[in-house]
Amino acid sequence: MLTWKKYNHIATASLRSLHWETELWINFDEVISNTPLISVQEKSEFLKNNSFVETSDSSYYYFIRVLDYKISDQIAPLTYIKDDIESILINKKKVELRKELEEEVYKVAKENNEFEIY
Repeated sequence: MLTWKKYNHIATASLRSLHWETELWINFDEVISNTPLISVQEKSEFLKNNSFVETSDSSYYYFIRVLDYKISDQIAPLTYIKDDIESILINKKKVELRKELEEEVYKVAKENNEFEIY
């Protein structure tokens, strides 16, 4: 079996794709999407039992090291959902602003008697 140093040398010398992130959370389906591991059915069991995986197909070798993982029913790491949270907060602010503008237009129209009720 090769050491991690040797894997690093092989990967950097002849790689096609490399994701060398230790702080980035990535969806497991994205990690295995173009590998022979796509057929894994019990992903949580697979992750629990494999922190380092070496596999291959007719064209490539695949080396995957899992530093940490979360199962979908667990609380997601903030860095993984930060963009979603920002989007939700921005949308909430837009809805509040739209409501305020609508109420202001109604108030001004009512004060100036410039509206009709149908």
